[in-house]
Order: sequence, then C-alpha cells, then structure tokens
Amino acid sequence: LGGTKNAITQVSSINDVDFTFSDIYAGLHYKFITGIFTFDQGFTAHNYVSKNTQLGSEVRNSFTKILPDASIKISLKKSETLRLRYNMQTSFTDVNQLAEGYVFNNYNSLYSGNRELENSLYHNLSLNYFSFNMFNYTNIFGSVNYSKRADVIKSNTQFIDVNSVRTSVNSAFPDETISARANFQKSFRKFKVRFGGNVSHSKSNSLISNRQTNVVSNRLTKTFSQSYTSRFSTNFKKAPNFDVGYNVSINNSDIGGVENKFTTHSPYANLDILFLKEFIFTSKYTFNKVVNGGETIDEYGFLRADLTYQKKDSKWEFRLSATNLLDSKALNQNSNNDIFVSNSTYVIQPRIAMFTVKYNL
Repeated sequence: LGGTKNAITQVSSINDVDFTFSDIYAGLHYKFITGIFTFDQGFTAHNYVSKNTQLGSEVRNSFTKILPDASIKISLKKSETLRLRYNMQTSFTDVNQLAEGYVFNNYNSLYSGNRELENSLYHNLSLNYFSFNMFNYTNIFGSVNYSKRADVIKSNTQFIDVNSVRTSVNSAFPDETISARANFQKSFRKFKVRFGGNVSHSKSNSLISNRQTNVVSNRLTKTFSQSYTSRFSTNFKKAPNFDVGYNVSINNSDIGGVENKFTTHSPYANLDILFLKEFIFTSKYTFNKVVNGGETIDEYGFLRADLTYQKKDSKWEFRLSATNLLDSKALNQNSNNDIFVSNSTYVIQPRIAMFTVKYNL
C-alpha cells in the first residue's frame, strides 16, 4: 500500500534446501514354462538414501527394502490369454514437499513442507483377459485391478476462516482402489460395433486440523465411478460413412458422509461424405446432458462441419469450416477431491466460420 513493502526475513519462511537421493538396487527373477502356464517371479532389493539440509540442520534417511513381484500367464489358445500379476512398489516425494518454508499457493492458501516425510508403499494386483478371433474378427478384453497404498503422503489442512494452511504427512490410513474394465469389438465386412465399460471404487483419507484444539481428524472419501460406451461405425469406399455412439458417465462421491451424484449422457454422430470425386464433407456432433440429484443442471451440444475441395494430384486445397454451429454459450464441469465437490462453468467461444487455402510444397 503506497509503495510500502513487507520483507519476509524469518528463517522459517525462506526455502534454501539441499536435497539428495540415491537408489542402489539389484534384482533376481526366475521364469519357467510348463504346459499352458508361464511363471515369472522374483524380487528387487533396494538401498535408499535420502538427505535434506535446511534450517541449519540435516535429516538423513537410509534403509533397505525388498520388493517382490510375480506373474502367471495362462495361454488358453494362441490368441486367448489370462494373466495374473502382483508387484510391490515404493514411492518417494520431491524437494517441494520437504521444504518447510511457507509458500503461497493462492491468495488465501499457504503451504509448508515436512522434512520428516518417508516413502509410501504400494501393493498392486491385476487380472487381465484377452481374446482375438481372426475368423470372425472379434476382440474381447477385460481386466480387474486392485491397489492398496500405505503410508501415503497426504495434505494435513488447517482452516482459518476462509484461509487454509497445508502441510504434508505420512497418513496412518491406507487408500484402496478396485476397478474393472471390459471391451467388446466385432468387425463385419463394412460395419464395426463396440461396447465397453469402466467401473472404479476407491476409498481415500484426508486429514483436517482443528485450529482451536489442534486435534487432527480423518475424513473418509468414497468415490464410485462408472462409464459405458457403445459405438457403431461403417467403412464404405464410396457410400457415406458414419460413426454414431452413446456414452454415459456416472460419478458418485461420499465426502465425510455428504453424498453427490453427477450423471452425464453424451450421444454423438459423425458423418463423412465423398461426392463429385473432389469434394469431402465431414461433420461432428456431440450432445451433453448433465444430471445432478435427479435434476438436469446443464444441456449443450457441439456441431462442427467442414467442406474440402481438392482436385486429384493438385497441390491446392480449399476448405470451408465452421465450429460451434449451435452457438452454445457455456458448459459445466464437475469434480471432487478429499475436501470438496465443485461445479465450474466455462464460457465457450462463439460460432466461427473460416475459409482456408493450403498449398503443399
């Protein structure tokens, strides 16, 4: 104010960190095949050393960790396999979360690192199925994945009115995620159909500090996400080709007992027409309907069209294109994290038409 500057000179507010990290490792694996089974198992031994020097002192962390992994592959047929995998991983942070000096993330948000942070440990388990039939052009894929993360580095948030101060700690509460994915695709002579889906359920924990009592509480967040796709497309040489589909995504969240559900319906249609041998017309249309709590909160569509003219063997190309032909004004996007659910509105560029001339050298 009035040219006055407030210099930050406290040692605890200045970040001057010397950080080093090393990983020396050696691994051993054994693989063998018996019948339709292929076994591959082993481990990797790591020696980790991390060191950070700041605020006039040094914190050093050195330890050895053995990380096993294994997989079993079952070859049901030449083009049909089933594979089971497991592996353990470690994850480390970087200097940004170790530096203890305060950093402004936003006008009302401060962040301070934690030099005592340790590594996180991940357990990953997956089951995959794949099948491809060359005679009837059928492709099937499916997978189930499970992961568990222990000692996860989490943000410990302290709210002061509308302001917040965050730091990072190793959480005592594990995070878990289980997901499944499936895809079916079949090709005919001039047609192709595809169906797919993804389902994911996760549980994560966030830490909230009470400013008055300094008591740290855990907030459990559960999310259940689903997405389903269907598609039908053609592949003609001369006749018009089209690609139509219907996508649905459903996002359920439960943050500290407060539930929210967003459903988005997205049908679409694409068209590709070659006519008079030298003209190509393409168009893409997508409609979106967003529903929250049984009520429609947003509807918008996008339509784009292009008309291209180019003579055979000519280096000149002429194109007339138009975007946002429906003149949609705005769209909504929803998201959630361990702290809150948000719904944002974005302004869309107005209808635009362009004439383009291109010459290929």
